[in-house]
Amino acid sequence: MSKPKRESKWSLQEISRDASRYHTIGEWRRMSNGSYKATCKMGVLKDVSSHMLSFVAREQQFLGGELVAGGVGATGPPQTPIGLRVGGGAI
Repeated sequence: MSKPKRESKWSLQEISRDASRYHTIGEWRRMSNGSYKATCKMGVLKDVSSHMLSFVAREQQFLGGELVAGGVGATGPPQTPIGLRVGGGAI
């Protein structure tokens, strides 16, 4: 005998409200995984994440409009902005 399907605690309205708190899909997935999973099961990911920035757009906003770190339009070797560390270790 199989278990009856449990109704999701996430409604479309609750998912939309939760998703509106985040700037990127990755941030949302990390911080509210239950809401993100429910969205994927419902098939409404594009609808509720349309306000979110892509990684490249978020990077441009953070860096003041300059595209660095080997993104689209970058020439030469990838550059890391001053103040951002790549890798671990103490300073």
